[in-house]
Amino acid sequence: MSTRGKNVNQVDAASLARWIVITGFLALAGLCYVYLTLQLHRLGDRRKILETELANLRTENDLASVQIIALTSRSALQRRLRGLSENGSDHGAKYCAARSHSTGDRRGCHPTGGE
Repeated sequence: MSTRGKNVNQVDAASLARWIVITGFLALAGLCYVYLTLQLHRLGDRRKILETELANLRTENDLASVQIIALTSRSALQRRLRGLSENGSDHGAKYCAARSHSTGDRRGCHPTGGE
């Protein structure tokens, strides 16, 4: 009778350990999959925001480039020079005097580019 009771209560430890390891591995793989999926969605949303911001910055950069080109064109600079001379501004003369005093160079001080 004592041998019969031992046979009923025996558990195959190797098989049980194998199933515990397999179950643990599958649970860990599932958790990793869920975490990585959530991370992928979060980073995708962040990427969309950054791409929109980049497009806006490129548009602003293009507008600034056009404005710089317009303000530094020869005709625009000549209009500004005419406007300064018509208003009696002596800012250019003060700049040329300061430049010639410090460097002795008066090139570019005359409105036509000569001396």
